[in-house]
Amino acid sequence: MTRYLWLMLWVVVATQYLQAQNWRNPYQERFNRQFAAKSYEQAEIDLKNGKPVITLVLNEFTKPLDAPLAQLVDVEQVFVQISRSDSVKMAALFDELSRLPKLKYLSISGNIIKPGDTLKIPANVAKLKGLEGLSLKMIGSLDLSAVWPVLPNFKQLAALDIELTSKQMRLPLALRECKNLKSLKISSFEGQLPDWLAELKTLEYITLQGKYHENKVQPLLTYPKTLSEFASLKGVEISNFRFKGADFKGLSDSLQHLSVNNCTLSEPDELINALNRCQRLESFYLIMSTLPSFSAATTIALPNLKELIFWNLSEDSLRKNPLSAMPDFSKSIGLKVLQLERVLGGSLPKGIERMTELETLNLAENRLTQLPDLGKLTKLRNLIVNNNQLKELPNDIGKALKLRMLNVENNQLAELPSGLVNAVELEMAFLADNNLIRLPAEFSKCKKLKELNARGNQLTELPKNIGSWVSLQNLQLNNNELTELPNSIGQLKRLRALDVSHNPLTQLPESLGDCDSLSMLTLSNCRLETLPNSLGKLQHLNFLNLADADVLYLNRNINSRTLDQVPAKNHNQLRSLPASLANCRKLVSLDLSRNKYWDEKALWPVIQQLRMPKGTVNLTECNLSAIPMMGWLDTQIQNLHLVKNELTQFPIEWYKTQGIKSIVLFRNKLTPPSLNQEFHSFEERLLLGDEMGIDVPKPFPKTKEMAQAYLNQAGRKVNTGDIPRFVEYMKEVQRIDSTEGKYAVELWSRFYFHTHQYQRAIDSMNVIINRYFKFEKEQLKGPGQQQPRGLPVALYVDLRGQSKWRFGDSLGAIQDYELLVNDYKLFAPNLWGRLGVWYKRYRPTAGKSGAAFDKAINMYEAVQNQPPMVQLSAAEVYLMNDQADKAYEYLFGLDRTKFKSEENRLADYLLLAAQVAQKQVGEEEVETFEKRLKSEKIKIQGWSYQLFEEALDSLEYPTEQKALIRRLTAALKMQSVLVD
Repeated sequence: MTRYLWLMLWVVVATQYLQAQNWRNPYQERFNRQFAAKSYEQAEIDLKNGKPVITLVLNEFTKPLDAPLAQLVDVEQVFVQISRSDSVKMAALFDELSRLPKLKYLSISGNIIKPGDTLKIPANVAKLKGLEGLSLKMIGSLDLSAVWPVLPNFKQLAALDIELTSKQMRLPLALRECKNLKSLKISSFEGQLPDWLAELKTLEYITLQGKYHENKVQPLLTYPKTLSEFASLKGVEISNFRFKGADFKGLSDSLQHLSVNNCTLSEPDELINALNRCQRLESFYLIMSTLPSFSAATTIALPNLKELIFWNLSEDSLRKNPLSAMPDFSKSIGLKVLQLERVLGGSLPKGIERMTELETLNLAENRLTQLPDLGKLTKLRNLIVNNNQLKELPNDIGKALKLRMLNVENNQLAELPSGLVNAVELEMAFLADNNLIRLPAEFSKCKKLKELNARGNQLTELPKNIGSWVSLQNLQLNNNELTELPNSIGQLKRLRALDVSHNPLTQLPESLGDCDSLSMLTLSNCRLETLPNSLGKLQHLNFLNLADADVLYLNRNINSRTLDQVPAKNHNQLRSLPASLANCRKLVSLDLSRNKYWDEKALWPVIQQLRMPKGTVNLTECNLSAIPMMGWLDTQIQNLHLVKNELTQFPIEWYKTQGIKSIVLFRNKLTPPSLNQEFHSFEERLLLGDEMGIDVPKPFPKTKEMAQAYLNQAGRKVNTGDIPRFVEYMKEVQRIDSTEGKYAVELWSRFYFHTHQYQRAIDSMNVIINRYFKFEKEQLKGPGQQQPRGLPVALYVDLRGQSKWRFGDSLGAIQDYELLVNDYKLFAPNLWGRLGVWYKRYRPTAGKSGAAFDKAINMYEAVQNQPPMVQLSAAEVYLMNDQADKAYEYLFGLDRTKFKSEENRLADYLLLAAQVAQKQVGEEEVETFEKRLKSEKIKIQGWSYQLFEEALDSLEYPTEQKALIRRLTAALKMQSVLVD
């Protein structure tokens, strides 16, 4: 899915959201301004520049919570984000807050990550007497015991937003004294409102959010019997409760808004009857709730109702059965917003055509086959009817002269009504996933059109006068049948995004380069053979997407949110890129992946001329093989992706050019094979070139980037057993940047192991392992959660165990390995094999060795489609368990026809060792094997001889047989890359 498609989806969602949020709680709204707040650092900068700071956000990650605030004399609102409980710092914070003379609104939120900790609001909260709004909401335990007694002292407090905890489930009596409170929001509430709440005569807005229970049982909401005494009540919002419609009989007639969200409602007719007494009600939202259908006689009779929003309602909690009947709202002819989305079973409610004041009509996702008469809805601005089964739109839609947004996506429309051209105020048209063959030429009269999405239709041509859409900014035409674009497209001077992918386009007009504002151009899966030179004129172009794909994602099911995969019909056949593309200096993404027809002699010179110091060029899977050796010194590309090509040579200039930062070369045919990797930086290439004897620029820079390059390469060296180079690189890291960091500590621990400094290895690995478990313990979200298994540090527990064994701590080594196989439950037969050897050699555990070896054998045999190394490892376990006969039988029965030469030689070695152990062969056969190895050029990797050599000491073989087996092992080790 392209970025542009996401942008368009966001526009639709945001538009609908805004339409459903016309009602506002002005007091609560103040707590939603965090996005505009300044950080402490930015506030200091603004102060130095003489700018006032009104809103401030504080968090412990950027500045200590007790940082001085007295200098911020204009701050009116502070947002505090907390993750740790620290009573001293909290008290200091509130002291600093009390020094803000204009502070009116305070919001404290966050997530206490350490289990068992409680964030306690300190007693000096009492100093904030001038507060008009207070919000206290935490994920975790929150102690508000110091807040409740001082609430009555906040004489100006108008808005209170609190989240209750398990220790404070009821509203405190002190709230009874907040006589000026106008807005009250309670989260994690169990539903029992006290009768005394009606004494708060100034209360205008109540928001109640039910406590979430893991069994998903919603709490029962119980309203006070004195509901009618809330004389000033304007708005009520409730979510996540169970309640009866009859519970609302006493609603105050001052009510202007009611919102019910994610609730389970019984007696819905009674709720409507109760609302009909609220003659001032202007908006009613019923959203994502479960309720029985309304009776046919139920009528909404509210003369001042302006917004009615019913969305995603059903008779069952699985949302499978929509309501079979809706209340009659035809008398609410003053409605401006009517949203009936995912609530109708295909039938259309009566009376919509008489609602002449309607500005927004949303009937989306209802399986409708027809729309109401729109001829009288002359004030309609937004018509949203996507995801239905419409085959046509009423022609009188043209009488909606003020229509600005039309969404008819995912229907069955074959054409647009001619009357639509009269909607000259239209700004957004979403026509995707229909059966449209053409757009009417008269559509060009909609000169205010900014967004047009006609994706997934059957358009074969566009109106010739498309250039008349002079306001157009986003045009999405992908997945159609277009063979050309009209020349007039160049007149779209405001066009920012154009997507014509998955069309059988064979060429593009030169006039495309006149789209001066174009920043995003998607041309994937067309039939283009060339690109116009005029693309070089697009000075604002950021994204050019020519990536090819084998499949196309379609939404074929009108009522489904899933996409089907179908084979792509169109593929570009580009041979080259226009040289003018180098003029697009703002380009940050050039995606050419999976295009396989390039003329490399024409392609590479253009790539080399690109100036994209912050950009990515993607040439993945393009069948490239003839990369030029020269011409790269002036190239500027931050990331060059060349994965899965046929490259055999690595340009020498790549070791010298700093203009290319990252080069990704996985799955090529470069030699040596180590070149087929990702080079994160120029500095990494410097190191590799130096290793290979390339004349690279020296001396190397003493920068953090160079230190990181040394560190990355050191990790590769220790993994391959190149200890001398590893030591050299780690010393360079220390010389350039002494702050080694976490990864360096891990590397040093492995260095100590491989260089046989076992005590230092043990000490380093203790640090790594303990640090991991300490961090994981702090991350536990609550009591009762299990301690995490140490899988991320299993490698270091393994190496620590081996270090202990070699250092002489046999019991400690065995305990580490038992931790791995028993507590971590690793499926690792090699660990059981090593345990078998250790059990056998450590006298107190000798009786457990046989069971450990059997466990290893069973695990190896359980591996499906066993690779050769697994089969050979199983044979080795038989040998270590003093079962040479079974080892021989097992090896003799292997199918070695697909073994590599080095794997065959390993098998010969083990087979010969089994025969030596049984005295079936002697020195002559061993000598023959030694001579054969010397005559062959093989390199065995990934096999450790150390364990078998350890086991040999405990096997009951005659001295002569052991000596011959050691000769065999020594001969093969000469042909191996040795890693402990």
